[in-house]
Amino acid sequence: MGYAAISGMKQHMAFLPRQDQGISCGLLCLVSLPLLILLCVLLVCLLAGRLFAPIRKIEETAERISRGDDLKQRIEIYPGNDEVGRLAAVFNRMLDRLEHSFEAERQFTSDASHELRTPTAVILAQCEYTLEKPRETEEYIEAMEVVQKQGKRMETLITDLLAFTRMEQNARRYPLEPLNLSELVHETAGQMELIGEKGITLSSEIEDNNTVSGNRALLTQLMQNLIDNAFRYGRKNGHILVSLSREGGRVVLSVRDDGIGIPEAEQKKIFDRFYRGDHSRSGRGTGLGLSIAKKIVELHHTSISVESEAGYGSTLRSPLNWIPEPDRN
Repeated sequence: MGYAAISGMKQHMAFLPRQDQGISCGLLCLVSLPLLILLCVLLVCLLAGRLFAPIRKIEETAERISRGDDLKQRIEIYPGNDEVGRLAAVFNRMLDRLEHSFEAERQFTSDASHELRTPTAVILAQCEYTLEKPRETEEYIEAMEVVQKQGKRMETLITDLLAFTRMEQNARRYPLEPLNLSELVHETAGQMELIGEKGITLSSEIEDNNTVSGNRALLTQLMQNLIDNAFRYGRKNGHILVSLSREGGRVVLSVRDDGIGIPEAEQKKIFDRFYRGDHSRSGRGTGLGLSIAKKIVELHHTSISVESEAGYGSTLRSPLNWIPEPDRN
């Protein structure tokens, strides 16, 4: 209708004198200008709505997560590779990591509660049984030995839990510095040899003067955990070999035993928190030793691997960053 009016005005102007045509052009501008402004405003609103729709989606998703604590929600990503689409993709990846972290934390809390529940239940049951009626001195001693054993198990578990949590929450408290790993391995292996179990002998092959970038306390705990694991699953009257050698630009620490070995299906799980194979359910340990070992090597920006065959023993290896002689200061 507006277009028809403007067209009619143009036709009418053709038959007007020049002075009247000028007046008519002014009238035409006055009529068409508001229409053009209105059209521009509509176009801007339409474009702004389409531009900010994904941002509103991000805002709404974040608001739903904050209200309901549901980290499974994700933002719908629109086709294209513009800035908003990339922002939504980054936001979704952040939610993936948060969801994984929260699930791991829940699982960790659940597993820790389960591990603590067992010794607690044993202690309470033993106390109730002992206090049911007067007993002989030997029976009281036997009951106290059971309580002591379970108490020590709880103490070990709590100590491991605290160590793991400290490493996860505050890596800066474990600074890395040049460290003579050869001396540290020799010292730790000698100490662990004194507490050997099941008639197992421990020997070492340590290449001298290997300096790495590491934390002394953490690397000591790493070796203790690996050697303790080898004693636990080594065969009676068996042998453990601790070795340290330089391979290229790395110093490789390895602990090998000739014990029961690890089935291939379980090898990827042994570094999980609280994981213990079916053959070790009744044994000692908290199920955190190798998890702590993995965390320690991660803090040293490296990794740990296992080579094993069921019935033929296992070898755990970790390469550490070697510091050449000119760079040690």
